[in-house]
Amino acid sequence: MNVKTDWMQTYTGRRIYPLDPSSDDIYIEDIAHALSLMCRFGGHCREFYSIAQHSVLVSQYCKDKLYGLLHDAEEAYLTDMIRPVKRSLLLLGVTVFEDAAFNLFQAIAYRFGLLLTDEAVQDVKKWDNILLSTEARDVMPPMADGTKWTSVDLLEVLQERIVPVGPKEAERMFLDRYEELTRG
Repeated sequence: MNVKTDWMQTYTGRRIYPLDPSSDDIYIEDIAHALSLMCRFGGHCREFYSIAQHSVLVSQYCKDKLYGLLHDAEEAYLTDMIRPVKRSLLLLGVTVFEDAAFNLFQAIAYRFGLLLTDEAVQDVKKWDNILLSTEARDVMPPMADGTKWTSVDLLEVLQERIVPVGPKEAERMFLDRYEELTRG
């Protein structure tokens, strides 16, 4: 971009321009903290379940563990737009949010040295969808009309049950997982 957009202050007190990001302004502490305070499903879960905990779980199953951990990292700066809204906007031809998320994720990928191969992207998407199915079972209330989710994305669930943790624990889990994956 040629014009500086507006900026936001992060948890660590830094300034970042979410629509014109610099990888130098991205810190794992900001990502972990923000994602630990954001609830999945737009907050419509039976109890609080954070994007940070979701990300840790994805990283435990996918092949590219660091990419799995950071796959939703742009949401720390743009917030979480739930999948039905993203898909609906794209159907209407509105791409500004997806474009901003893509640009921000590119800065995050550069900052953390992620190599986004087609294979890694497909694998993370697969595990993200498996977690979505599992989360539908474990953290969402039943549908009021008694139906089940029937999206093609929801084909497989984990045997293990998801037990949501609070924000402080989710933040610690996220930072511990990052440390585990990046220590030399």
